[in-house]
Amino acid sequence: MGNTYRYPTPMVAWSSLFVLAITYMISFLDRQILVLLIEPIKADLQLSDTEISLLSGAAFGLVYTVSGLFMGRFADLWVRKYVIMLGVALWSLLTMACGLAQSFLQLFVARTGVGLGEAALTPAAYSMIPDLFPPERLNRVMSIFMVVGVVGGSGAALLLGGLVIGVFQGISAINLPLLGALKIWQLVLLAVGGLSLAMLIPLAFTPEPIRQKSSLSTHGNSLSTSSFSDVLKLLWSNRPIYGPFTIATAFLLLTGYGVGAWLPTYFVRVVGWSASQTGVLMGLVYIPSAIAGGLLAGWSADALRARGIAHGALWVMALGGAASVLALHITIFGPPIFWAKVSGLMLTNFFGMVPVAVYPAILQQITPAEVRGQVSAIFLFIINLVGLACGATIVALVTNQILQDEQAVGTSIAIVASVATFIMLAALLWGRRALAAHMADDLQP
Repeated sequence: MGNTYRYPTPMVAWSSLFVLAITYMISFLDRQILVLLIEPIKADLQLSDTEISLLSGAAFGLVYTVSGLFMGRFADLWVRKYVIMLGVALWSLLTMACGLAQSFLQLFVARTGVGLGEAALTPAAYSMIPDLFPPERLNRVMSIFMVVGVVGGSGAALLLGGLVIGVFQGISAINLPLLGALKIWQLVLLAVGGLSLAMLIPLAFTPEPIRQKSSLSTHGNSLSTSSFSDVLKLLWSNRPIYGPFTIATAFLLLTGYGVGAWLPTYFVRVVGWSASQTGVLMGLVYIPSAIAGGLLAGWSADALRARGIAHGALWVMALGGAASVLALHITIFGPPIFWAKVSGLMLTNFFGMVPVAVYPAILQQITPAEVRGQVSAIFLFIINLVGLACGATIVALVTNQILQDEQAVGTSIAIVASVATFIMLAALLWGRRALAAHMADDLQP
């Protein structure tokens, strides 16, 4: 990437990153809050585990992945902050619509709308952030973006869900003017949707950074954003690089979304914690441990890069993924003692955040600046089609169809996570040489 590019001032760069990260955090809050509301929604709407998994996975994930392709195109051709603002407005209103749902079908349709809106954020943000900071800081700043977004949003969902369930336990509904009697889970969804809308204000004042004019023509010719086929040709010609990395990240996300969707239910069903206790405890444990793991991952990858090991982030990703699945087994199959469960959960969160924090920076490091939005969208389409759309449902199917025991949800989580992590590590091993060679080009003057 060209070293002559003039980046924004540190104040502008960091303030822009902060706004993007907070927006990402709230998007995760909107999508993840449903996990802590599974039991009341299931009871009120009389849903099965499979229907719940469709709401938390496929309803959101399929639309999110497909519409992301168009949003990535818009991000490369239009003002990126406007793309994000349009998405924020859409997903906020549809999250509020989820709160007004009275049936599985209504909730399913509204969740698809949330996916459509949220698809705008990630490709545009992935494209903007490398235009704010020089390459030697990319792992760190991308890890901060991921940590604030994923950890802050998921942690807030756990804490908010647990606190609300605890405070309003025993209250069946609350009457509101014009809206009538609403269940507590409906009020939560209305509140987080309203919170998302407020992000339109800081986004409106966030400057659009100048796009880099580099051509990651370490491999060839300057790219144009005028043709989507150019992007597909780039990916196909570099399939030994993008293929293994995409497979690895897809199965990383399958593990993450499967565990994230069902681990709270494991603690409620099997361990015997209350829903309120589970949400508050998991949120309190998750936030510090995942923040530590994510920040350590970004700084470690940049430190390795500074030593001339441009592909150091690949090692960070692989080691973090392997360690996280081992910690997950300790959590599920370890002694049924409170502090043993909490300790295992801390380790799972710490190591689980390590690969999540670095894979976006790896993608930007191997992608030409002119087409980052579209490449990111195609990449997100594939990994979310596998991870987000399938992770929760695969765990549910193993529980219901193979083990045929709802109390075996912990074993289902462990099986799915183990198989998916093995595939992730095998894919990274398969593509390590091509990826390392390509990432090393980024260090050349």
